[in-house]
Amino acid sequence: MRARRLTARFLIRVVVIVGALQVPAVVLSQTPSPEDFAHFDYDRSASLNAKQVSFNSRDGVTIEDITYTGASGETVPAYLVLPKGRGKFAGVIWGHWLMPGAGNSNRDEFLDEAIALAPAGAVSLLVDAPQARPKFKQSSGPMLIAQQVVDLRRGLDLLLSRRDIERTRVAYVGHSWDAGTGAILDAIDKRFTAFVFMSGPQSTREYVLSSPGMMALRKATARRQWSRWSKA
Repeated sequence: MRARRLTARFLIRVVVIVGALQVPAVVLSQTPSPEDFAHFDYDRSASLNAKQVSFNSRDGVTIEDITYTGASGETVPAYLVLPKGRGKFAGVIWGHWLMPGAGNSNRDEFLDEAIALAPAGAVSLLVDAPQARPKFKQSSGPMLIAQQVVDLRRGLDLLLSRRDIERTRVAYVGHSWDAGTGAILDAIDKRFTAFVFMSGPQSTREYVLSSPGMMALRKATARRQWSRWSKA
């Protein structure tokens, strides 16, 4: 519990800093090559089809259970955590870890932190990764990573469509696997103002080729195919 409180305090400082500095994203982000965009491109004109499934209130903060349309028309489950008032608010998108057997290997992982941040003036979007969704079917590593990156970018589209969000104050927080996808966001999407990465892989390529979490898929896939995927 103490670790949770410390994490929340740290992230509140991040939101405050983002609000105070409003540092242009180009200062904090990597510079991608033109080829990078093709892997993570999507149709920005496609409808988000955002729908509220249910909502509840906790500590004066509204938590909406929602869905929106992500990559290739798939449905993305998410929480939208809303503070009181009209804004303008900072925005935070949260990406969770994928620890096998953990009860919070989904959008629930950072729900407490999102609720703690709300009174400081932050709207949070907590997204289920494809692996945490009902009826998930394993696909190739690169395709799965690209899907999550696009789903997160579509989540950013959703946040920025809200009138209570200040466009120059949007951060991304990613843990483990979603720290890796966040690093890709850092390179290709300059709409984010700040990033927080926790326990992320040093290399997405090395993760795909050598991670124990990908072992079953590796054993079922020809080495030549893995080599081709690593260059995709």
